[in-house]
Amino acid sequence: MTLDRLSTRADIVSEGEIDMSEIQYETVVPRLRAIIARGLSNGLGTKGGQVCIEAAACEALGLPHGDDPQCVSEAVRSFKIRLNDSPRWESAKSRADGLLALGVAQLGSKGVVSDRDFARLLAERVIRVMIPTLFREVFPNNERCLAAADRCEREGAVEASREARAAAYAAYAADAEKYLRLVAGLALGVLIDLKSPGAEWLTDEERSRAVRPNVQ
Repeated sequence: MTLDRLSTRADIVSEGEIDMSEIQYETVVPRLRAIIARGLSNGLGTKGGQVCIEAAACEALGLPHGDDPQCVSEAVRSFKIRLNDSPRWESAKSRADGLLALGVAQLGSKGVVSDRDFARLLAERVIRVMIPTLFREVFPNNERCLAAADRCEREGAVEASREARAAAYAAYAADAEKYLRLVAGLALGVLIDLKSPGAEWLTDEERSRAVRPNVQ
């Protein structure tokens, strides 16, 4: 993904800005699910066909084709664009399945979900959940990696993850989509915990995809 992918949307959306203060969730959410069901594209995509997760939200909201739905926290939006555009999704359909719950939960997060809180909690949970899971599955006999996994899980701090960073990149490639889905689940849990308005419209099955650290 290039910087243009994150920088050009405001120009596109400004052509037809609408008031996002009152989202008609009962109409927008079913429409969003139907758009996502087409499959999600890597990149912005084509309106009326397969689009990215943020463009799907724009289409559901009646906005011009773009990836700034105007009602989504900037930190959430930037994270989801990067997750959407990973080349490691197996297909457009698997990308759609992996991002559906996040697409619903993000709605209305702007002005409700703090960018700082979202970034902080997601980083902590990636360190405490994804890195230990990845290490234990890919390096079950490497004592150094197992020790790093234990420390990450226990401390949930950036410092705890530094010693494991190089190995993490190698392990990530072993089963990439699995870990994309895991980090999507972690982000979903953060949005639910930070009370993003869209999270209230998740189905029970979608809500069950949220992943959180085990309580120590």
